[in-house]
Amino acid sequence: MNSKQREIETLPDYLDGTLSPEKLGEFERLLQSDTALAKETQELGALLQILHQLPAREPVIDVWPELEPKLVQFQLEERMGVFARWRFRGARFLSNFASGAILFTQAVALNTENQMRKYVMPDSLASGGEG
Repeated sequence: MNSKQREIETLPDYLDGTLSPEKLGEFERLLQSDTALAKETQELGALLQILHQLPAREPVIDVWPELEPKLVQFQLEERMGVFARWRFRGARFLSNFASGAILFTQAVALNTENQMRKYVMPDSLASGGEG
């Protein structure tokens, strides 16, 4: 591991204040000798200080509206007979497979079109250079 990688790995611990006294002294000596690293460390520290002042927000995720219909569908499937369930799940599999095939075909078509563009002459050259 080169010294630049060690600096990058040590920087978060330095900013968090979790470096051992030995490593802290070593890193502070490095900051005194490397002005670019010192400036980057100062800017990152200021940014972290601003971020820590922001109010903590818990994400609000209400998954029930999406989950409930799927749960109801699963419960209905479980009430079906074995063969009806296999037929239903087989049809769903074929539908998903067909959708995947369509998406794959579209991706191949776009990729082929992009690859072929380098072999097609622009319209201005094809028409004899007349604008």
